[in-house]
Amino acid sequence: MTEEPSDRALCESVDLQAALLRYAYATGEATTIDHALIRVTNARRMMKNGLYELIYGDDPEDSDNAATPSDP
Repeated sequence: MTEEPSDRALCESVDLQAALLRYAYATGEATTIDHALIRVTNARRMMKNGLYELIYGDDPEDSDNAATPSDP
């Protein structure tokens, strides 16, 4: 995996979560594995707790629906 996926991409794709974990374990580096586990866990928690919808809006395809700091 040459480029780390965005948090949004991780939230939207279980396949991407699995790929990140496979890559991390393939490196055999404890730090890389820990980092991948934390990222995937945080992404899954965002989905479960509703933070994904709060941050990115209800429609994952609608990038204009994302909350911005200027939103009330």
